[in-house]
Amino acid sequence: MTIEQQIIEDNGFDGCIGELESYDFSQLPEIAEIQVDCDTNQQDYFPVSTIKRENDNLVVEVTKMVGLDEPWFEVYSPKYFCDRLIQAVKKLNNEGKWQISNGGYEILDSNEVCIWWTIILPSKIKQAELKEKMLSSIEVVLNKTKDSLNHSDTVLILGKDTDDSYNTLKNIEQHFKEKGYYTIIIKDTPDKPGESVIQKVLRHASVSKFIVIENTEPSGHLYEVPHVVKDAEAITAVIQENGKGATWMFEELYNKMTTIKKFVYEDNINAVLNEAEIWAVERFEEFKKYQEENIPWFKK
Repeated sequence: MTIEQQIIEDNGFDGCIGELESYDFSQLPEIAEIQVDCDTNQQDYFPVSTIKRENDNLVVEVTKMVGLDEPWFEVYSPKYFCDRLIQAVKKLNNEGKWQISNGGYEILDSNEVCIWWTIILPSKIKQAELKEKMLSSIEVVLNKTKDSLNHSDTVLILGKDTDDSYNTLKNIEQHFKEKGYYTIIIKDTPDKPGESVIQKVLRHASVSKFIVIENTEPSGHLYEVPHVVKDAEAITAVIQENGKGATWMFEELYNKMTTIKKFVYEDNINAVLNEAEIWAVERFEEFKKYQEENIPWFKK
């Protein structure tokens, strides 16, 4: 019996991906499910992954077992690590280089963690490329998770944090969480005895990729802005409702400095948050490129 006949008769296949070298995945029946391992050494902890077809795409759930003896778990709890992994999957999808979603995990009694995510690939893909994509997605997801653990994708959110204004900050936070960022609202973070408010803000600003300030109403952020923009040299997006604003004192900064920019919104705050993110990330990448091209110790 051929692989094609077996898949049709059994509504699927269970084995090594190497056995599918000549299989045309575009002919996979939509009701069928292929379960494969990637022919890797057992030390790679690669369990069975699943492949289904939806129209012209393959929906591939990639799974991997991670032993709790990994160095990450000497610093982070399994749950904390895996929660960051889910955020990393969202961030990768938001960046657009991968069609990736549905990050998840299960902490097992066997001192292992099973992690998984779904990638979308064209159904006409060849077996060798499919295997490469499945394996490379593991490296990409784990590297992005490490970035998240190192706060490389952190957004600090400042602004009035009382009454309805606090709800606005939480909505901003949720917007960026859904995009895979790690978010910080100062009010929600624990205080350190002996640390002033400005020291606390600067501590978080120094590890943030960029800062978003909701500037519609005056609050303590008016004192914080000069410190995060000038002292911390942080990329800062200031957003505020049209016709409103906490102060005119920042207006000259928008003209004189390249690391701060104002964005005005009417009813749809999410649209302006998307604009702010695009600008902040582009500004970050521009500065990173400048360093790599001009600063001796950044040159490769």
